[in-house]
Amino acid sequence: MDIEGLYLKHNKQITTYCFSMLNDWQDAEDISQEVFTRIIEKPPVTVNRNWLFISAKFKCLDLQKKNRRIVYFDTLPDMEVNSVWHQRHKMPQREVRRKPRPPTGLTPTNYQQRTAAIIAGICRKLTKQFA
Repeated sequence: MDIEGLYLKHNKQITTYCFSMLNDWQDAEDISQEVFTRIIEKPPVTVNRNWLFISAKFKCLDLQKKNRRIVYFDTLPDMEVNSVWHQRHKMPQREVRRKPRPPTGLTPTNYQQRTAAIIAGICRKLTKQFA
């Protein structure tokens, strides 16, 4: 089947599929056009409906990965991340996640006791070393 026939038959389906992944109609149309442009620029051995949908799927995933911006804040207090600067420069909003901390099971008193035990051990080693 020629490219024009593929385009007329599957363009709407590909665009709708991309929209279901991206929730943005303009990006879905752009990716649909990129898929059909790829057929013209680098024709694969066989082009069928499955190839079109798989190609569109990976293009959507690439766009999602490109647009994803994750920032990790460990020690900063909760604050407004989407600043005026980002809005002025039309930067995409960033998702804020805190890095998970490993469970230590140490309460402040346990921590003090453990620290004291470590210091006492170091003092014993030094005493033996220099005695």
